[in-house]
Amino acid sequence: MRNMFLAAILLVCTTSPLLAGDTIPAAEWQAFLRLHDQRDSLDKHKEAAVLLGKLAEKYSQDREVQLFCAKVAYHLAHRLDDDSELQKTTALSGVECTDRALALNRRDYGARYWKIRDSFKARVSEGVSAGLKEAKNARKMLEKLIKLNPKRMEGYFLLGGLYVNLPSIISWGDNEKGLYLLEKAIAIDPTDAELLLELANAYDKMGREEDAKKAYQKCIDKGTGHKNLDWEVEDARKYAKKKLKELE
Repeated sequence: MRNMFLAAILLVCTTSPLLAGDTIPAAEWQAFLRLHDQRDSLDKHKEAAVLLGKLAEKYSQDREVQLFCAKVAYHLAHRLDDDSELQKTTALSGVECTDRALALNRRDYGARYWKIRDSFKARVSEGVSAGLKEAKNARKMLEKLIKLNPKRMEGYFLLGGLYVNLPSIISWGDNEKGLYLLEKAIAIDPTDAELLLELANAYDKMGREEDAKKAYQKCIDKGTGHKNLDWEVEDARKYAKKKLKELE
């Protein structure tokens, strides 16, 4: 009886329209965005992530809030390399948001993708050994994600980046495979700033300096990103300028 009751609840949650209170009110969302817009300050970025985590927990049926929570957690964790413990807890807060989104729809591509990213970031913060172990899980999940929707670039991008950045001696790194996947991704989304950085990095590692320069320059000139993540795109452009200068 209990299993039947849970199944009935799941059916209602995944097939019925959202009820009043399930979607974040515009006023609360705008208040968060005003804080989030100040994230060039690391402290403000931390405050924004904490606030969004609370909103995501409060409005657990709002998929968009859960996914944005996962993105904000990832990008903040990416800035916290000098504080491994905070980096881990931040990334894991993003995982919690993806789990709520997946409770609404287990096949949600975006939720599965950001869970992989946040989970990997959390394990990397624990050290090289933990990161390499998690990379194996990430590869399996990304291969499934690509099969789920081969017309989306995210799976190719993240899997390609892992192939390029993982060491080939003690792991499954492979520059050729990585570049193949990244070029498939760029064919789908030719202006994504993060993707262009990863592609340029792959070219650089393989000694294709001119191709790397072109990818960095394209990131600077035409790089784009997710909605409400303009600061992250600008940060990617700044990094591309730095790397381009190093190659000149």
